[in-house]
Formats: sequence, C-alpha cells, structure tokens
Amino acid sequence: MFTWLRSLLHRDNTPKTVAAESLEDILRTPGKACSAALTELAATSSQERFIDIVHCACLVGSAIREGDIVSPMTRELDARSNKTFLFKPAEIAALISNISLEHAIFVLSKERALHTSSSFCYFNIGRGTNNDIRIVDFAISRLHARISLGESGAYAISDLNSQNGTKVNGIDVTPTPQELHDGDIISLGRYEFTFLVPGSLYQRLRRKRG
Repeated sequence: MFTWLRSLLHRDNTPKTVAAESLEDILRTPGKACSAALTELAATSSQERFIDIVHCACLVGSAIREGDIVSPMTRELDARSNKTFLFKPAEIAALISNISLEHAIFVLSKERALHTSSSFCYFNIGRGTNNDIRIVDFAISRLHARISLGESGAYAISDLNSQNGTKVNGIDVTPTPQELHDGDIISLGRYEFTFLVPGSLYQRLRRKRG
C-alpha cells in the first residue's frame, strides 16, 4: 500500500570515514550534507577551520509537523471530494527504516548556483530532480521555494506558489523575497528547518556531540 511512499523518501546511509577537507567531501544528494561527516568535522576542528570549510549557511532539519496533507486532486475538486491523506512522523518512520529527513542538513553552497554575470546566486528547493536542494517528499512541491543570496551576503526566501506553503517563524512567505536571519525557523510544507550560519551550526553540532 505504501510502496509509492517508500520510493519518495530515501537517504544515503553510507558513513563518511575520510576526514573532510572541503565542502565537496561532505555533500551527498543535491544540497544535502552527510550529517555524520559534519558532526565529526565540528568535533575535530576549530570553529575557524569549520567555517572555512563549510563557508555558507545551512538549513538544519528540526521537526516534522503532524497534519493533513491534501492531494492535488482534492484541492482541484474540493467541492466534490473531502479525501485527504493523514501522515504522522512516527508512522512514516515505522514504514521506512532509517528515515532521517527530520535531521537532514542542506547546505546553501554558493558554487551550486553561482551566476557568472554577478555574485548573486539562488537555490531552488523542491521535489523535482533539477532543484539545487532536493527534498523528495509528497508534502513538498516540485518547485516549492527559492533562497537567494545577494551581493551584500544577505539571504532571502520566497515561496514559489507551493501547494503546502512556506513560512518563516510561523509567518507565511509570499513570492516577494523575505530576508533570513541566523536562527530563523523555516517551514516547508510539514517540515521545519533552522537557518544557521556556519558558526552557529558549529556550536550546535558541538553541543549535540557532547
């Protein structure tokens, strides 16, 4: 019954044993870092070296919210159908072994979307294969949101008319870019991520290790 769900949610379980010397040593699927490698790097490096290697902000998974996920067909035919899909984090974890989307770390690496014409870059987030950060889950739209990095070094997020919405600290995000700050909570559909600069990520990983 849940074969389709198993195919949507996946992770790379291969442990990283070689010490990371660059961001490329840590990255796995598009935009997603190996959490074990990042934790090890934080445990064995100074904060200065960690920042030098990671060198960009990250989205750190912090929670999966419970609730109804309405199918696209239901949204279009709402007047004739009340069918929804209800999934809870514990149920999904039981269905799919070793799932860790809640604790995933996605790196906003400048090299992934750098435009040659300027120092401005952006990162598309969504379920589709062409996104800079791919979150393969039924609650995430094919093209869900975009985080931009301006020439000043400021990050901003905008929603790309996603079905399940984007929020920052509980406030809905529109297609107009909204500036992000260290520690902001970003909700993408039912997933919550904390936006962290490298120094804050280092401190969090050190506390987690301890």
